[in-house]
Amino acid sequence: MTTTPVSGADWDGAPAIAAALAHAAERPQPTALLVVGLLGLDAVRGIDGRAAAAAAVAEVRARLAGLDAEGVTVVPLDADSIALVCPGHDQHEAIRLAERVVEVVGAPIDGTRSARLSANVGVAMAIAAPVGAEALVRDADTALVAAASRGPGSVEAFGPGLRDGLAARMGTAVDLAEALAKEGELFLSYQPVFDLEHDTIVGAEALVRWRHPQRGVVSPADFIPVAEQTGLIADLGCWVLDAAVSQLSQWQRLVGTGFRLHVNLSPLEMRQPRLVAQVVDALDRHGVPAEQLLLEITETGLMTADDGSVPRLEELREIGVALGIDDFGTGYSSISYLRELPVDMVKLDRSLTSLVAASPDEYALTRAIFGLMRSSGLEIVAEGIEEHVQVAHLRAIRCRYGQGYLLARPAGPEVVAALLARRGQGSRPSGM
Repeated sequence: MTTTPVSGADWDGAPAIAAALAHAAERPQPTALLVVGLLGLDAVRGIDGRAAAAAAVAEVRARLAGLDAEGVTVVPLDADSIALVCPGHDQHEAIRLAERVVEVVGAPIDGTRSARLSANVGVAMAIAAPVGAEALVRDADTALVAAASRGPGSVEAFGPGLRDGLAARMGTAVDLAEALAKEGELFLSYQPVFDLEHDTIVGAEALVRWRHPQRGVVSPADFIPVAEQTGLIADLGCWVLDAAVSQLSQWQRLVGTGFRLHVNLSPLEMRQPRLVAQVVDALDRHGVPAEQLLLEITETGLMTADDGSVPRLEELREIGVALGIDDFGTGYSSISYLRELPVDMVKLDRSLTSLVAASPDEYALTRAIFGLMRSSGLEIVAEGIEEHVQVAHLRAIRCRYGQGYLLARPAGPEVVAALLARRGQGSRPSGM
């Protein structure tokens, strides 16, 4: 494998890539282009300095040049990306090489105290007719964006639908930014949380919805990932928090101090230095006691939090805000690990809730999990309740709180207010 240096005047390494493609085209063969996006260099720059970051990139280039891949040319593109021109590689072989690249980049680098680098790789193919360097790099970059959306260490090959998908996501991001800047498109639905023993409401989870002027109601599954990928999630989370706390202030005559409003918190929001100030500001402006707000963090989000996130959560807890883990059972954390975190509530994922009515063995497993959590002093909420038999089993193992379509679907604030007026608002045991 060879390394081709690129001068600062070269546009993204286009001349060097064009030369490698021209050489590869001398024989009738497929040629793959891999664009490697390096992750973690910002941490190296911030902790070890720019010289260390440059040395780390040089080390990665040397490793890639040292891969046992005949005829492959390594072309530096910019500070955070590298291209590999791979003549004679079909798409299957190119993807296998890309997976090796991810492994090579992720190995420890001497001279850095910060976290290891990682990589995403986009793959594009020149099959028969000559393909221009600019067009091939664009295809590989499109694949790289798709890979990055799945997280570090991902590989994606370019296909005709990828660019359409990227354009659609960017269009969604533009529209979402506009929706955040005006009133009327974004709104909240609320799914009640019930005391299963007394069939009363003890809280509600705020769920953001988007009524697009042309597309109608857009599923959160379509716009939340876009918000996370584009950085809009911080602004969206701030909007949700303020709107939810404002609504809770309007429900005050219907709810008591035991009622909690659940608001979801993304991993990116946890990293925001102003998170605590934003929460305090929302509570103060709307006159809502801190103990009536519960912020939910997903299990996987908490496990991937940065060094500042847990102290930030501890500060929130100190001012009276309750904290909960959402979707417990989808990640790999243990109950002993939960004891070390500043959390008050664990919401079991629907996959665990379904086990209570699945078989005697799985029922026994779920009962054991509940017992361990109760001994840790954690409030437990079972989500995804859809069958009466689940409620019966949950009551039998003393799971007091639940949420699901069987009990109540997400609805507008007026529907929740009517439920509160008709079914009553329950209370939590002391200390919960």
